[in-house]
Amino acid sequence: MKSFRLPAVLTLGTAVLFALGCDSSDPDVVATAGDQKLTAEKLGEVIGNSQGSLETDFARTLAEMWVNFQLAGQAAAQNDTISDKKEMDYGLWSFIENAKTQKFGTEVRKTWKPVDTGCNEECLYSKGDMVLSARHILISASDGSQPQAGPAVTPEQRTVAENKAKAILAQATSATTFLAQTSKTEEPGGAERKGDLGTFVPQGMVPEFTKGVLATKPGEVNRELVRSGYGYHIIYRPSFAEVKDKVAPQLAQYPMQLAESVYTAALDSVAKTKVDKNAPITVRAVARNTLAYTNDNSTLAEYSGGKLTVSRLADILNALPVQQQVRQQIQRADVPDSSLTSFVKYLVRSQQILKQADSAKIVLDTAEMANLYMGFRTNLTGAWNMMGVDPKMLTDSAKSAGDRQKLAGTRVSAYFDKLVKNEVGFADIAYPVARALQKKYKFTVNDAGLTKAIEKAKTVRGSADSLKAKQGPPTPGAVPMPEPPAGATPPAGTPPPPAKP
Repeated sequence: MKSFRLPAVLTLGTAVLFALGCDSSDPDVVATAGDQKLTAEKLGEVIGNSQGSLETDFARTLAEMWVNFQLAGQAAAQNDTISDKKEMDYGLWSFIENAKTQKFGTEVRKTWKPVDTGCNEECLYSKGDMVLSARHILISASDGSQPQAGPAVTPEQRTVAENKAKAILAQATSATTFLAQTSKTEEPGGAERKGDLGTFVPQGMVPEFTKGVLATKPGEVNRELVRSGYGYHIIYRPSFAEVKDKVAPQLAQYPMQLAESVYTAALDSVAKTKVDKNAPITVRAVARNTLAYTNDNSTLAEYSGGKLTVSRLADILNALPVQQQVRQQIQRADVPDSSLTSFVKYLVRSQQILKQADSAKIVLDTAEMANLYMGFRTNLTGAWNMMGVDPKMLTDSAKSAGDRQKLAGTRVSAYFDKLVKNEVGFADIAYPVARALQKKYKFTVNDAGLTKAIEKAKTVRGSADSLKAKQGPPTPGAVPMPEPPAGATPPAGTPPPPAKP
C-alpha cells in the first residue's frame, strides 16, 4: 500500500456501537460521554438554527459526532493514544479486510484466462453489457422517488412537462438536431455539456434510464420518451466512433470480466446461500438504525462454511462514507426486495473471498500495517489539536486526572459550539478511530432525547422562518459534512450506490 488516509467523512457515519443497554431514559438528555451531557435543548437549538434535516436520523448523526469528540477528549485527558495494536486493529477492521481482499484478488486474477467473447469492441459497445454512453435532455417532473429531484410534481405539472418533452423529441431526430435542442434541458449543468453523461456501467443509472439507452441504437435518438423519477428524458446514444477513445479501455477488459463472472459463479455454486425470508425487512431496519443491531448475532444468510449475521451487516453499513448514501438508498420505497436479497448475497460472496484469502494465508506485511497505524495515530492527534485538547496542553493547565477530564470536556463542548456556527474547522475523527474509542470508553445515546431534540428544533426553525419572513434570511448555522479525501476506501465487498442521470 503506497498511501493511507482515513476517510474523514466516516466520522459522521459512525454508528454508536456499544450504547445498547446503557441508554438513559431521561428525555432531556440526548447523549453522555464521561461526565459530559448533550441535552435535548442544546441539540434542538443546533439543528433548528441550521439548515439540517428535522429528522431523528440527522439528530442521531450529530449526537454521535458529539460523542466521538468527547471520547477523544477523554482519551486526551488520560494521555491515551490508543496505541495498543489490538485496539487499533479493532478500529481498522474494514481497511485490513479490504487490503487483504485486494491482495488475494491480485493473485487469483493471475490464474484467470480471458473468455473469448466472439465479438469485437464495436459489437460489445452495441450490446451494452459492460459500458454505455449517452446524452440526454431532461424535462424535470419528479415523482418523489429520487431525493435529489425534489418533491413530486402535480399531475397537471407532469402533463405540462410531458408535452414539452414531446415537442423537443419531435425536433430531435438526429445527432445534429438533438445537440441543437440540448439548450432546453433542465438538468443543472446539462446544457453546457450538451447533455453528455459520459460513460457508465448499466447498473450506474436508474433502471428506466438504462433500459432507454439499451433500446436505442448507437448513433440514434430514442423515438420514445423515457420516464424516470426525475422526469422525461430524450436520449441520444453516441455511435461507437464518437466514443471509441473513451470506451475502448473498458471494453478491452471485458474478456477478463467474464472470467471473473465464471469465478464468482463458482463461488455461488459452492456457497448454496440461503437468505432469510425476512432479510429485506431486516436490511431496511438495520440501515435505518444501525445502533439497534450492532450486537445482533441473528442470521441474515447461511452458506456452506459460514453465515452472515445482522451485526456484520451493521458494521459494514457503519463503515461506509456518508456521501455514498447507501443506507438512505436501502430505505427508498422504490428499491425492490429482490435488490436487497441480491445485496445480501453480494456480502456473502465477499465473506467467502475473505475466507479464501485467510486460507491462502494472505496478510498485510509489517510496512503495510505500520502505514495503517500511522494513519490511525495521525487522525487522533490531529483531532486533538483541532479541539485544543492535546494531552500536553491539558497537563500544563490541570494537574489532577479529574481536572484534566473536566477541562477536556469543557474544551470539546466549546469546540462543538463553534463548529456548528462554522467558526472552526472540522476535526475529522475517522471511523476506525471512533470505533476504537467507542469500545474503550463509556457513553450513551438516548432515543427519547433525540425525539425531544427534534421537537425543539422544529420550534426553533419555525421561529427562525418567521423572523426570516420579516427581516430577510439570517445566516444559518453550519453542520459540517466534509468530502471524503483521496484514497478513502470502503469495506471490501461493498458495492457503490448507483449514480443517477
